[in-house]
This record gives sequence, C-alpha cells and structure tokens, in this order.
Amino acid sequence: MTIRSATYEEIVLIKSYGEKVRDEASMGYLKNSTVAQEELQAFNNYLVSVNHKGRLEGWILIGESMDYYHNDPVGIILELYVFKSHRNKGLGKKLTKAALSYFKQIGLRRVHLNVFAGNHAKKLYEKLGFADVSTLMEKKI
Repeated sequence: MTIRSATYEEIVLIKSYGEKVRDEASMGYLKNSTVAQEELQAFNNYLVSVNHKGRLEGWILIGESMDYYHNDPVGIILELYVFKSHRNKGLGKKLTKAALSYFKQIGLRRVHLNVFAGNHAKKLYEKLGFADVSTLMEKKI
C-alpha cells in the first residue's frame, strides 16, 4: 500500500463516486445535494491509497481555509473514503495521518473537519485527537 497525491485520472474516477460518498458520509443527509457537489468541485488535493498493483483503495480530500475563531489559516479534511473491501484495515487512519503530516509540513497548526452524527469515522477522528468544537443541531418544523 502506497499513499501519494492523486493523478488526474484518479481524480476523475474519485469524483465519479461523489454522490455515493456524500450520501454515505452524511448518513443520507446530503443525498442528491447539488450545492455540496458544486462546493467540493473546487478542491482537487486528494491523497490516495493504492495497492501494489496500483489499484485505488481509498482517498482523503484536503484543503485550506481560514479559522474564523482564531483568524488563522487552517487545514481542512473535506472527505475521507475507503472502499468497503479495504475497510477495517487501518487505511482511514493512515490516510488521515498522511493528511496531518502534510498540513504540519506546510506550517499549519490546526486541522478542521465535519463529521455527521452516526458516521463511524467519528471514532477514528477522536482516536487521532480530534475533539468537538461545535455542534449543529436541527429540528424539522
């Protein structure tokens, strides 16, 4: 297994999974969301995991933003996805650590991400030291 920057062809393939990934990661909340789809189109900095045959196993989409709480630049993890056949093997952890290493290397001091309630990835993020900063709550009326 190798983690590296995605090629153009891999980015095209990854983006073809966009709706499926958003639906799964958001626990169905963003199903068919054109706004979420358009927002992510601006980001192309993917780190991918490929096996010894060069086949894609998973990816993490990263970017930068401004942390308006501290008025500092901050790294952002926009998407983490591992194909079902490669889950529970530590791949999500390795991809996230590679992203954290990248952010540290470019001089960022904090990383943000959003995780939906019920998404099992939250446990991974907590094990890696992420902590809740804010909770968005909703009530349908």
